[in-house]
This record gives sequence, C-alpha cells and structure tokens, in this order.
Amino acid sequence: IGKEVTMYLLLAPLVAAYPHTLAGCGPRNMYVDLGASWCNTLQLHTQLEEAAARSGPWMVFAFEAAPLIAPYLERCAVELAAG
Repeated sequence: IGKEVTMYLLLAPLVAAYPHTLAGCGPRNMYVDLGASWCNTLQLHTQLEEAAARSGPWMVFAFEAAPLIAPYLERCAVELAAG
C-alpha cells in the first residue's frame, strides 16, 4: 500500500496539470530513443510488429549524450520530420 500511495502522490500533480488526459483522450504513440547515435535507430518503431498494429501518428523523442554526434542527430531529425 505504501508504494501505491507514494506513486499517487507523485502522479497527482501531473494529472492535475494535464486535465485533457481525463477527458477521454485515447492513448498516444510515443517512441523514445535514448541513444539515437547516428540516427540508425530513430525509425526503429516503424519496423516493430507491435508498433505497426497501432493507428495514429507517432511522437518520436531522440536523445544523444555525445556532443560530437548531437548536431548530426538534430539535422537528421529535421530532415526526417520534413519528409
């Protein structure tokens, strides 16, 4: 019970800040790439069977910690978003 109460207390401000999530808004498709590197995994979600079964747009978030690669990742993401 202690963990459930703690999680509720942590999530309560988030729920209050985003009331649209309680108004029947459906699930969102999100892909988080925590090691985007040279963009070689940025579109991996399109190849996964579970992801292909989902409808609707995808929100993709890419992160790269290496300062040398980060500018390339940013340019790559802009190009992918442009189509």
